[in-house]
Amino acid sequence: MQHLVSCIFIVLLAFSINYLTDADRDIEDLWFKLRFYTHKEGSWLSFLSPLMPLSKASEDLVCVKIDDETALALPDILKDKPDLLATALINLERYEVSLPVMDIYFPSINAEYSTYTELFHQSFRLYKDPRVIVRASRRDDKTLLPPYPALAKLTTQAPYFFKNFEDKAVRASSLVFHSANGDDMPAMPTLIYAHQKNIPTDDILFEKDKMNFEINGKKAYIPLIDNEFMLLNYNVLPKDFQTYSFLQLYFGQIPQEALKGKTVIISHSHSMDTEDYYVPALGNVKSDYLLALTLNNLFNSDWLKPPNKYLTAFLTILLPFLLIYFYFPKTSITKTVIFSLLFVAAFLALSFIATIYLQAPIQAAMPIFSIIFSAIYAITVRYYTEASEKNKIKEAFQHYISPAVVNEILKNPSKLNLHGEEREVSIFFSDIEGFTAISEHLTPLEVVALLNEYLTEMTEIVLKHNGLLDKYEGDAIMAIFGAPIDQWDHPMKACLCALENQRAAEKLSARWKQEGKPEVKVRIGINTGMAVVGNMGSTMRFDYTVVGDAVNVAARLETANKIFNTKILVSETTALAVDSGIVSRKIGSFRLLGKNEPTTVYELLIEKDSQDAQALGKALRAKEVYEKALFCYMQREFEESKSILENYVKENTDDSLAAFLLERATGYALVPPPPDWTGLIIQVFK
Repeated sequence: MQHLVSCIFIVLLAFSINYLTDADRDIEDLWFKLRFYTHKEGSWLSFLSPLMPLSKASEDLVCVKIDDETALALPDILKDKPDLLATALINLERYEVSLPVMDIYFPSINAEYSTYTELFHQSFRLYKDPRVIVRASRRDDKTLLPPYPALAKLTTQAPYFFKNFEDKAVRASSLVFHSANGDDMPAMPTLIYAHQKNIPTDDILFEKDKMNFEINGKKAYIPLIDNEFMLLNYNVLPKDFQTYSFLQLYFGQIPQEALKGKTVIISHSHSMDTEDYYVPALGNVKSDYLLALTLNNLFNSDWLKPPNKYLTAFLTILLPFLLIYFYFPKTSITKTVIFSLLFVAAFLALSFIATIYLQAPIQAAMPIFSIIFSAIYAITVRYYTEASEKNKIKEAFQHYISPAVVNEILKNPSKLNLHGEEREVSIFFSDIEGFTAISEHLTPLEVVALLNEYLTEMTEIVLKHNGLLDKYEGDAIMAIFGAPIDQWDHPMKACLCALENQRAAEKLSARWKQEGKPEVKVRIGINTGMAVVGNMGSTMRFDYTVVGDAVNVAARLETANKIFNTKILVSETTALAVDSGIVSRKIGSFRLLGKNEPTTVYELLIEKDSQDAQALGKALRAKEVYEKALFCYMQREFEESKSILENYVKENTDDSLAAFLLERATGYALVPPPPDWTGLIIQVFK
């Protein structure tokens, strides 16, 4: 039932993807506002401005504004008096501008100024290549209103349009006009960009979602939304553009070098102009700023790329699925909350970087929404199910396991099976050699004290490596790795535990010797294999334990240390599983007591990442020499095996296994074994 509810929840999230676009725009607007605010004079966040760089305003673009100062000095300019504009165009020709642009729509010449019509037209005739670009008006999405015919013949006409989104904010600028007859007309910013980059307008092709062209012999494109709009990147402040008053141009007061070779745009930008546009980063602005920003984005190639909707859908659906099914059930509520908050912060940071540095905004709202509600959903489900699960586990385990281990198991109760199951585990047996003889010389209280000290230290190591303490049998310890919860690396945990147990036992023995207590030597056997684990016993009393042949093998390996005078023996299954991290050496084939089939046995030596370089080198040398001698031994080359071992054993008197093989090789060199000899070692006692 819970899985069904989870699936329904994820499906609902998938259908909600398109309902948070406003929130995405708000997040994007936040970064623009923050960037502009850090660069504002006197801002308390100015120290962050290096992290939010503005784009450099293009030096090839100059804005000439018909501003309030011009309106006061030349009031007829508000009615676009032809002679005033003609004078401006004539002056621009003297300034040797690269491209003059009239961001002014001329439906006709005002009758009261008709005497200036010819002068007006003459000023346009000064420009032949390129011709002056003048504004054409869009009546609707399919109809264009050009300037009056006589002017249209003398100029290049182009429309432009700024797209308002649902919140009335301008976030996109048109690059093309799709006429009713199916023709594509480049918008004013496109024509200016093409001139600036020497791109023939006939080579500009418009597809559904991009504008294609070639620049410097290389194919390029600009991504579009709604077939015609480029997303604006608010990365330049209005004051950063090169700007002059129309009055300065009219009287020729602008320095020659300021306009020469530049694109100059003449536009209305005064308080009596009622055409305002709302932009998210600045509030209300005039069209001249938006046109300049559009061109600057084009010149610097730092327009915004449309968000990838498929990536958003993928994250919105995949993240809740992974978290609800794989992460949240395995972690605590506190970690779930912390993770969710960190994820929100990380996704906001990613959104900031993508918008400000990569000019590729991501739709962050929906993934953030899905994570938050996935966490709320997971926490709600857990509150209803966790209490009963924990009570069940505590009730089952309180008979035989410490509270610390129970709490560890409670972190993932869904994987716990108390009723018995077959699974691969690693079984660990350890025993103190000759402890019965040792205890004969001690009082019962002294024996108990020694055992308690020894078992406490050894058990702590077992628990440290996530082992499950199965039982004590006098001085013997049995532990399980890989149950009751899954541990993919249980062979490694068991072997690391064994090596640390031996080191701890050696230190303990040395301390006891100083204290006048008996020394001890610990033998350990480990086997990895399939076994049945779970609650076993009567209805009145039961234990969580493990049974199976794999357990018997581990027990026999522990006692087999007596034959070789070794410390840690493991089965081949275990040795191969830990070969990447632990040095071991193959002893040979061994028939364990009570078994017909032989078992390949290995001796554990040391961790491969040991910090004790001397001990590691010694272990690697022991492995190399022994296995080389063993190979010769198994090939019946007993003299060669003996030769390999003799000098080594003299130098390494503590290598009892090498001494064992040397003794056998020496004997067989004198009296060879029968032809059917296989080298099998048989265990005849426990």
